[in-house]
Amino acid sequence: MVKRSNKPEIWSLPGGLVELGETQQNAAIREVQEETNANIRIIKFLENLDIIIKDEKSQIKRHYILAVFGGEYINGNIIAGDDAIDARWLAIQDISSINMTTGTAQFIMKYRK
Repeated sequence: MVKRSNKPEIWSLPGGLVELGETQQNAAIREVQEETNANIRIIKFLENLDIIIKDEKSQIKRHYILAVFGGEYINGNIIAGDDAIDARWLAIQDISSINMTTGTAQFIMKYRK
């Protein structure tokens, strides 16, 4: 898990934008490495999530499409990097007690296998 520097005290899963010419899987691997110093291997695609943000007039302001993958830790000491101010492993039983981005705890519980 990473605590973002642009939203202090909010934890989320590592992630970010796909760079030009990069596959979604390679972007996921790169983002995890940049934000946590962990090297991972993608095991499987989990799902696409649509995040639609509207303004005060209910007009769509932003539409994010998240490609979510399940991965396996290979190596690397977990440290905050890139746009994170903290990075760490969290126990499943601690997930509900921390301030996370909307829907993240439910998503983790859904795919915790």
